[in-house]
Amino acid sequence: MKNLALAFAHFVFASSLAGAASAQTQWDLPTNYASSAFHTKNIVEFAADVEKAIPLAELQAVHATVNAKLRAVGEHTGATILDMHNDICGSGDDCLSFFGIGEPKFSDNVHLRPVFVREHLRFLDPLLK
Repeated sequence: MKNLALAFAHFVFASSLAGAASAQTQWDLPTNYASSAFHTKNIVEFAADVEKAIPLAELQAVHATVNAKLRAVGEHTGATILDMHNDICGSGDDCLSFFGIGEPKFSDNVHLRPVFVREHLRFLDPLLK
């Protein structure tokens, strides 16, 4: 049960990085618990949260302190600063957890799925030419 709770917590964290499923996606989260149980209520709340997009400005604000420190180190050392927000979130004002026909971008709480990386991440391309 601990492993299931940990796996669910990782999935919730990964989904909190970027929020909405495609309008075509239908969530079916069957549980072994009654609809009035704490677990089921959390799962229903989670499904509702996943459908929401997170404003890009909000994500950038959360990481602003770390980004400022990294930019200072980059300027001091002459390192190139890479910004992957546009590749992961797109050019809009919101960031979504899903791409295409509702496929998740993340495989866990920190790792992007290979298919998403192959199709969407281009921030390293200028360095590899």
